[in-house]
Amino acid sequence: MTNQLVPAATSVPLIFTARPESRTRMSDFFSSHIRNPNTRRAYMEAVRQFSAFVAASMLKDQGLIEYTRGVIHIPDLKRLEAKACECYHVIKDH
Repeated sequence: MTNQLVPAATSVPLIFTARPESRTRMSDFFSSHIRNPNTRRAYMEAVRQFSAFVAASMLKDQGLIEYTRGVIHIPDLKRLEAKACECYHVIKDH
């Protein structure tokens, strides 16, 4: 297992372009360095919310979605599906 990060295609924080094992490593970090379980959960929730914000901002910048106060509008579903990774089609077809 290597610790190298995959290069970012855009100006996305590296944590969001890291290899899949980064989630485990981040979880290990939070569980070992933050002893209070409530604080640990709060930090993990903050990371989850920030991740969703970054992903939504990227989609909005590309014109794939529009959102305001938690309401998401998809103007062109086919275009959004074309940009999705292969896992979307696996889940959709399941």
